Amino acid sequence: MAQHNLFGQEAESKALNFLTNKGYMLLEKNYRFGKAEIDLLMKDDNILVCVEVKARTSHFFGSPESFYHQKKSIFWWAL
Repeated sequence: MAQHNLFGQEAESKALNFLTNKGYMLLEKNYRFGKAEIDLLMKDDNILVCVEVKARTSHFFGSPESFYHQKKSIFWWAL
């Protein structure tokens, strides 16, 4: 497996550990619907939380948060 794929998997694992330690429950990893993919589907009480993990090894191409766009916002709904 390519090094960048391993780095991405490690970042997702860290995000998952962080969120589960905060009390979130994992529903699905790398959920796919058509061409869309959500890294982590989590549940917090009765709220579905869609998590996109962004990780970078350097700021050469920008910070991870600079790659987030409003267009990538999914939606929130109560279960």
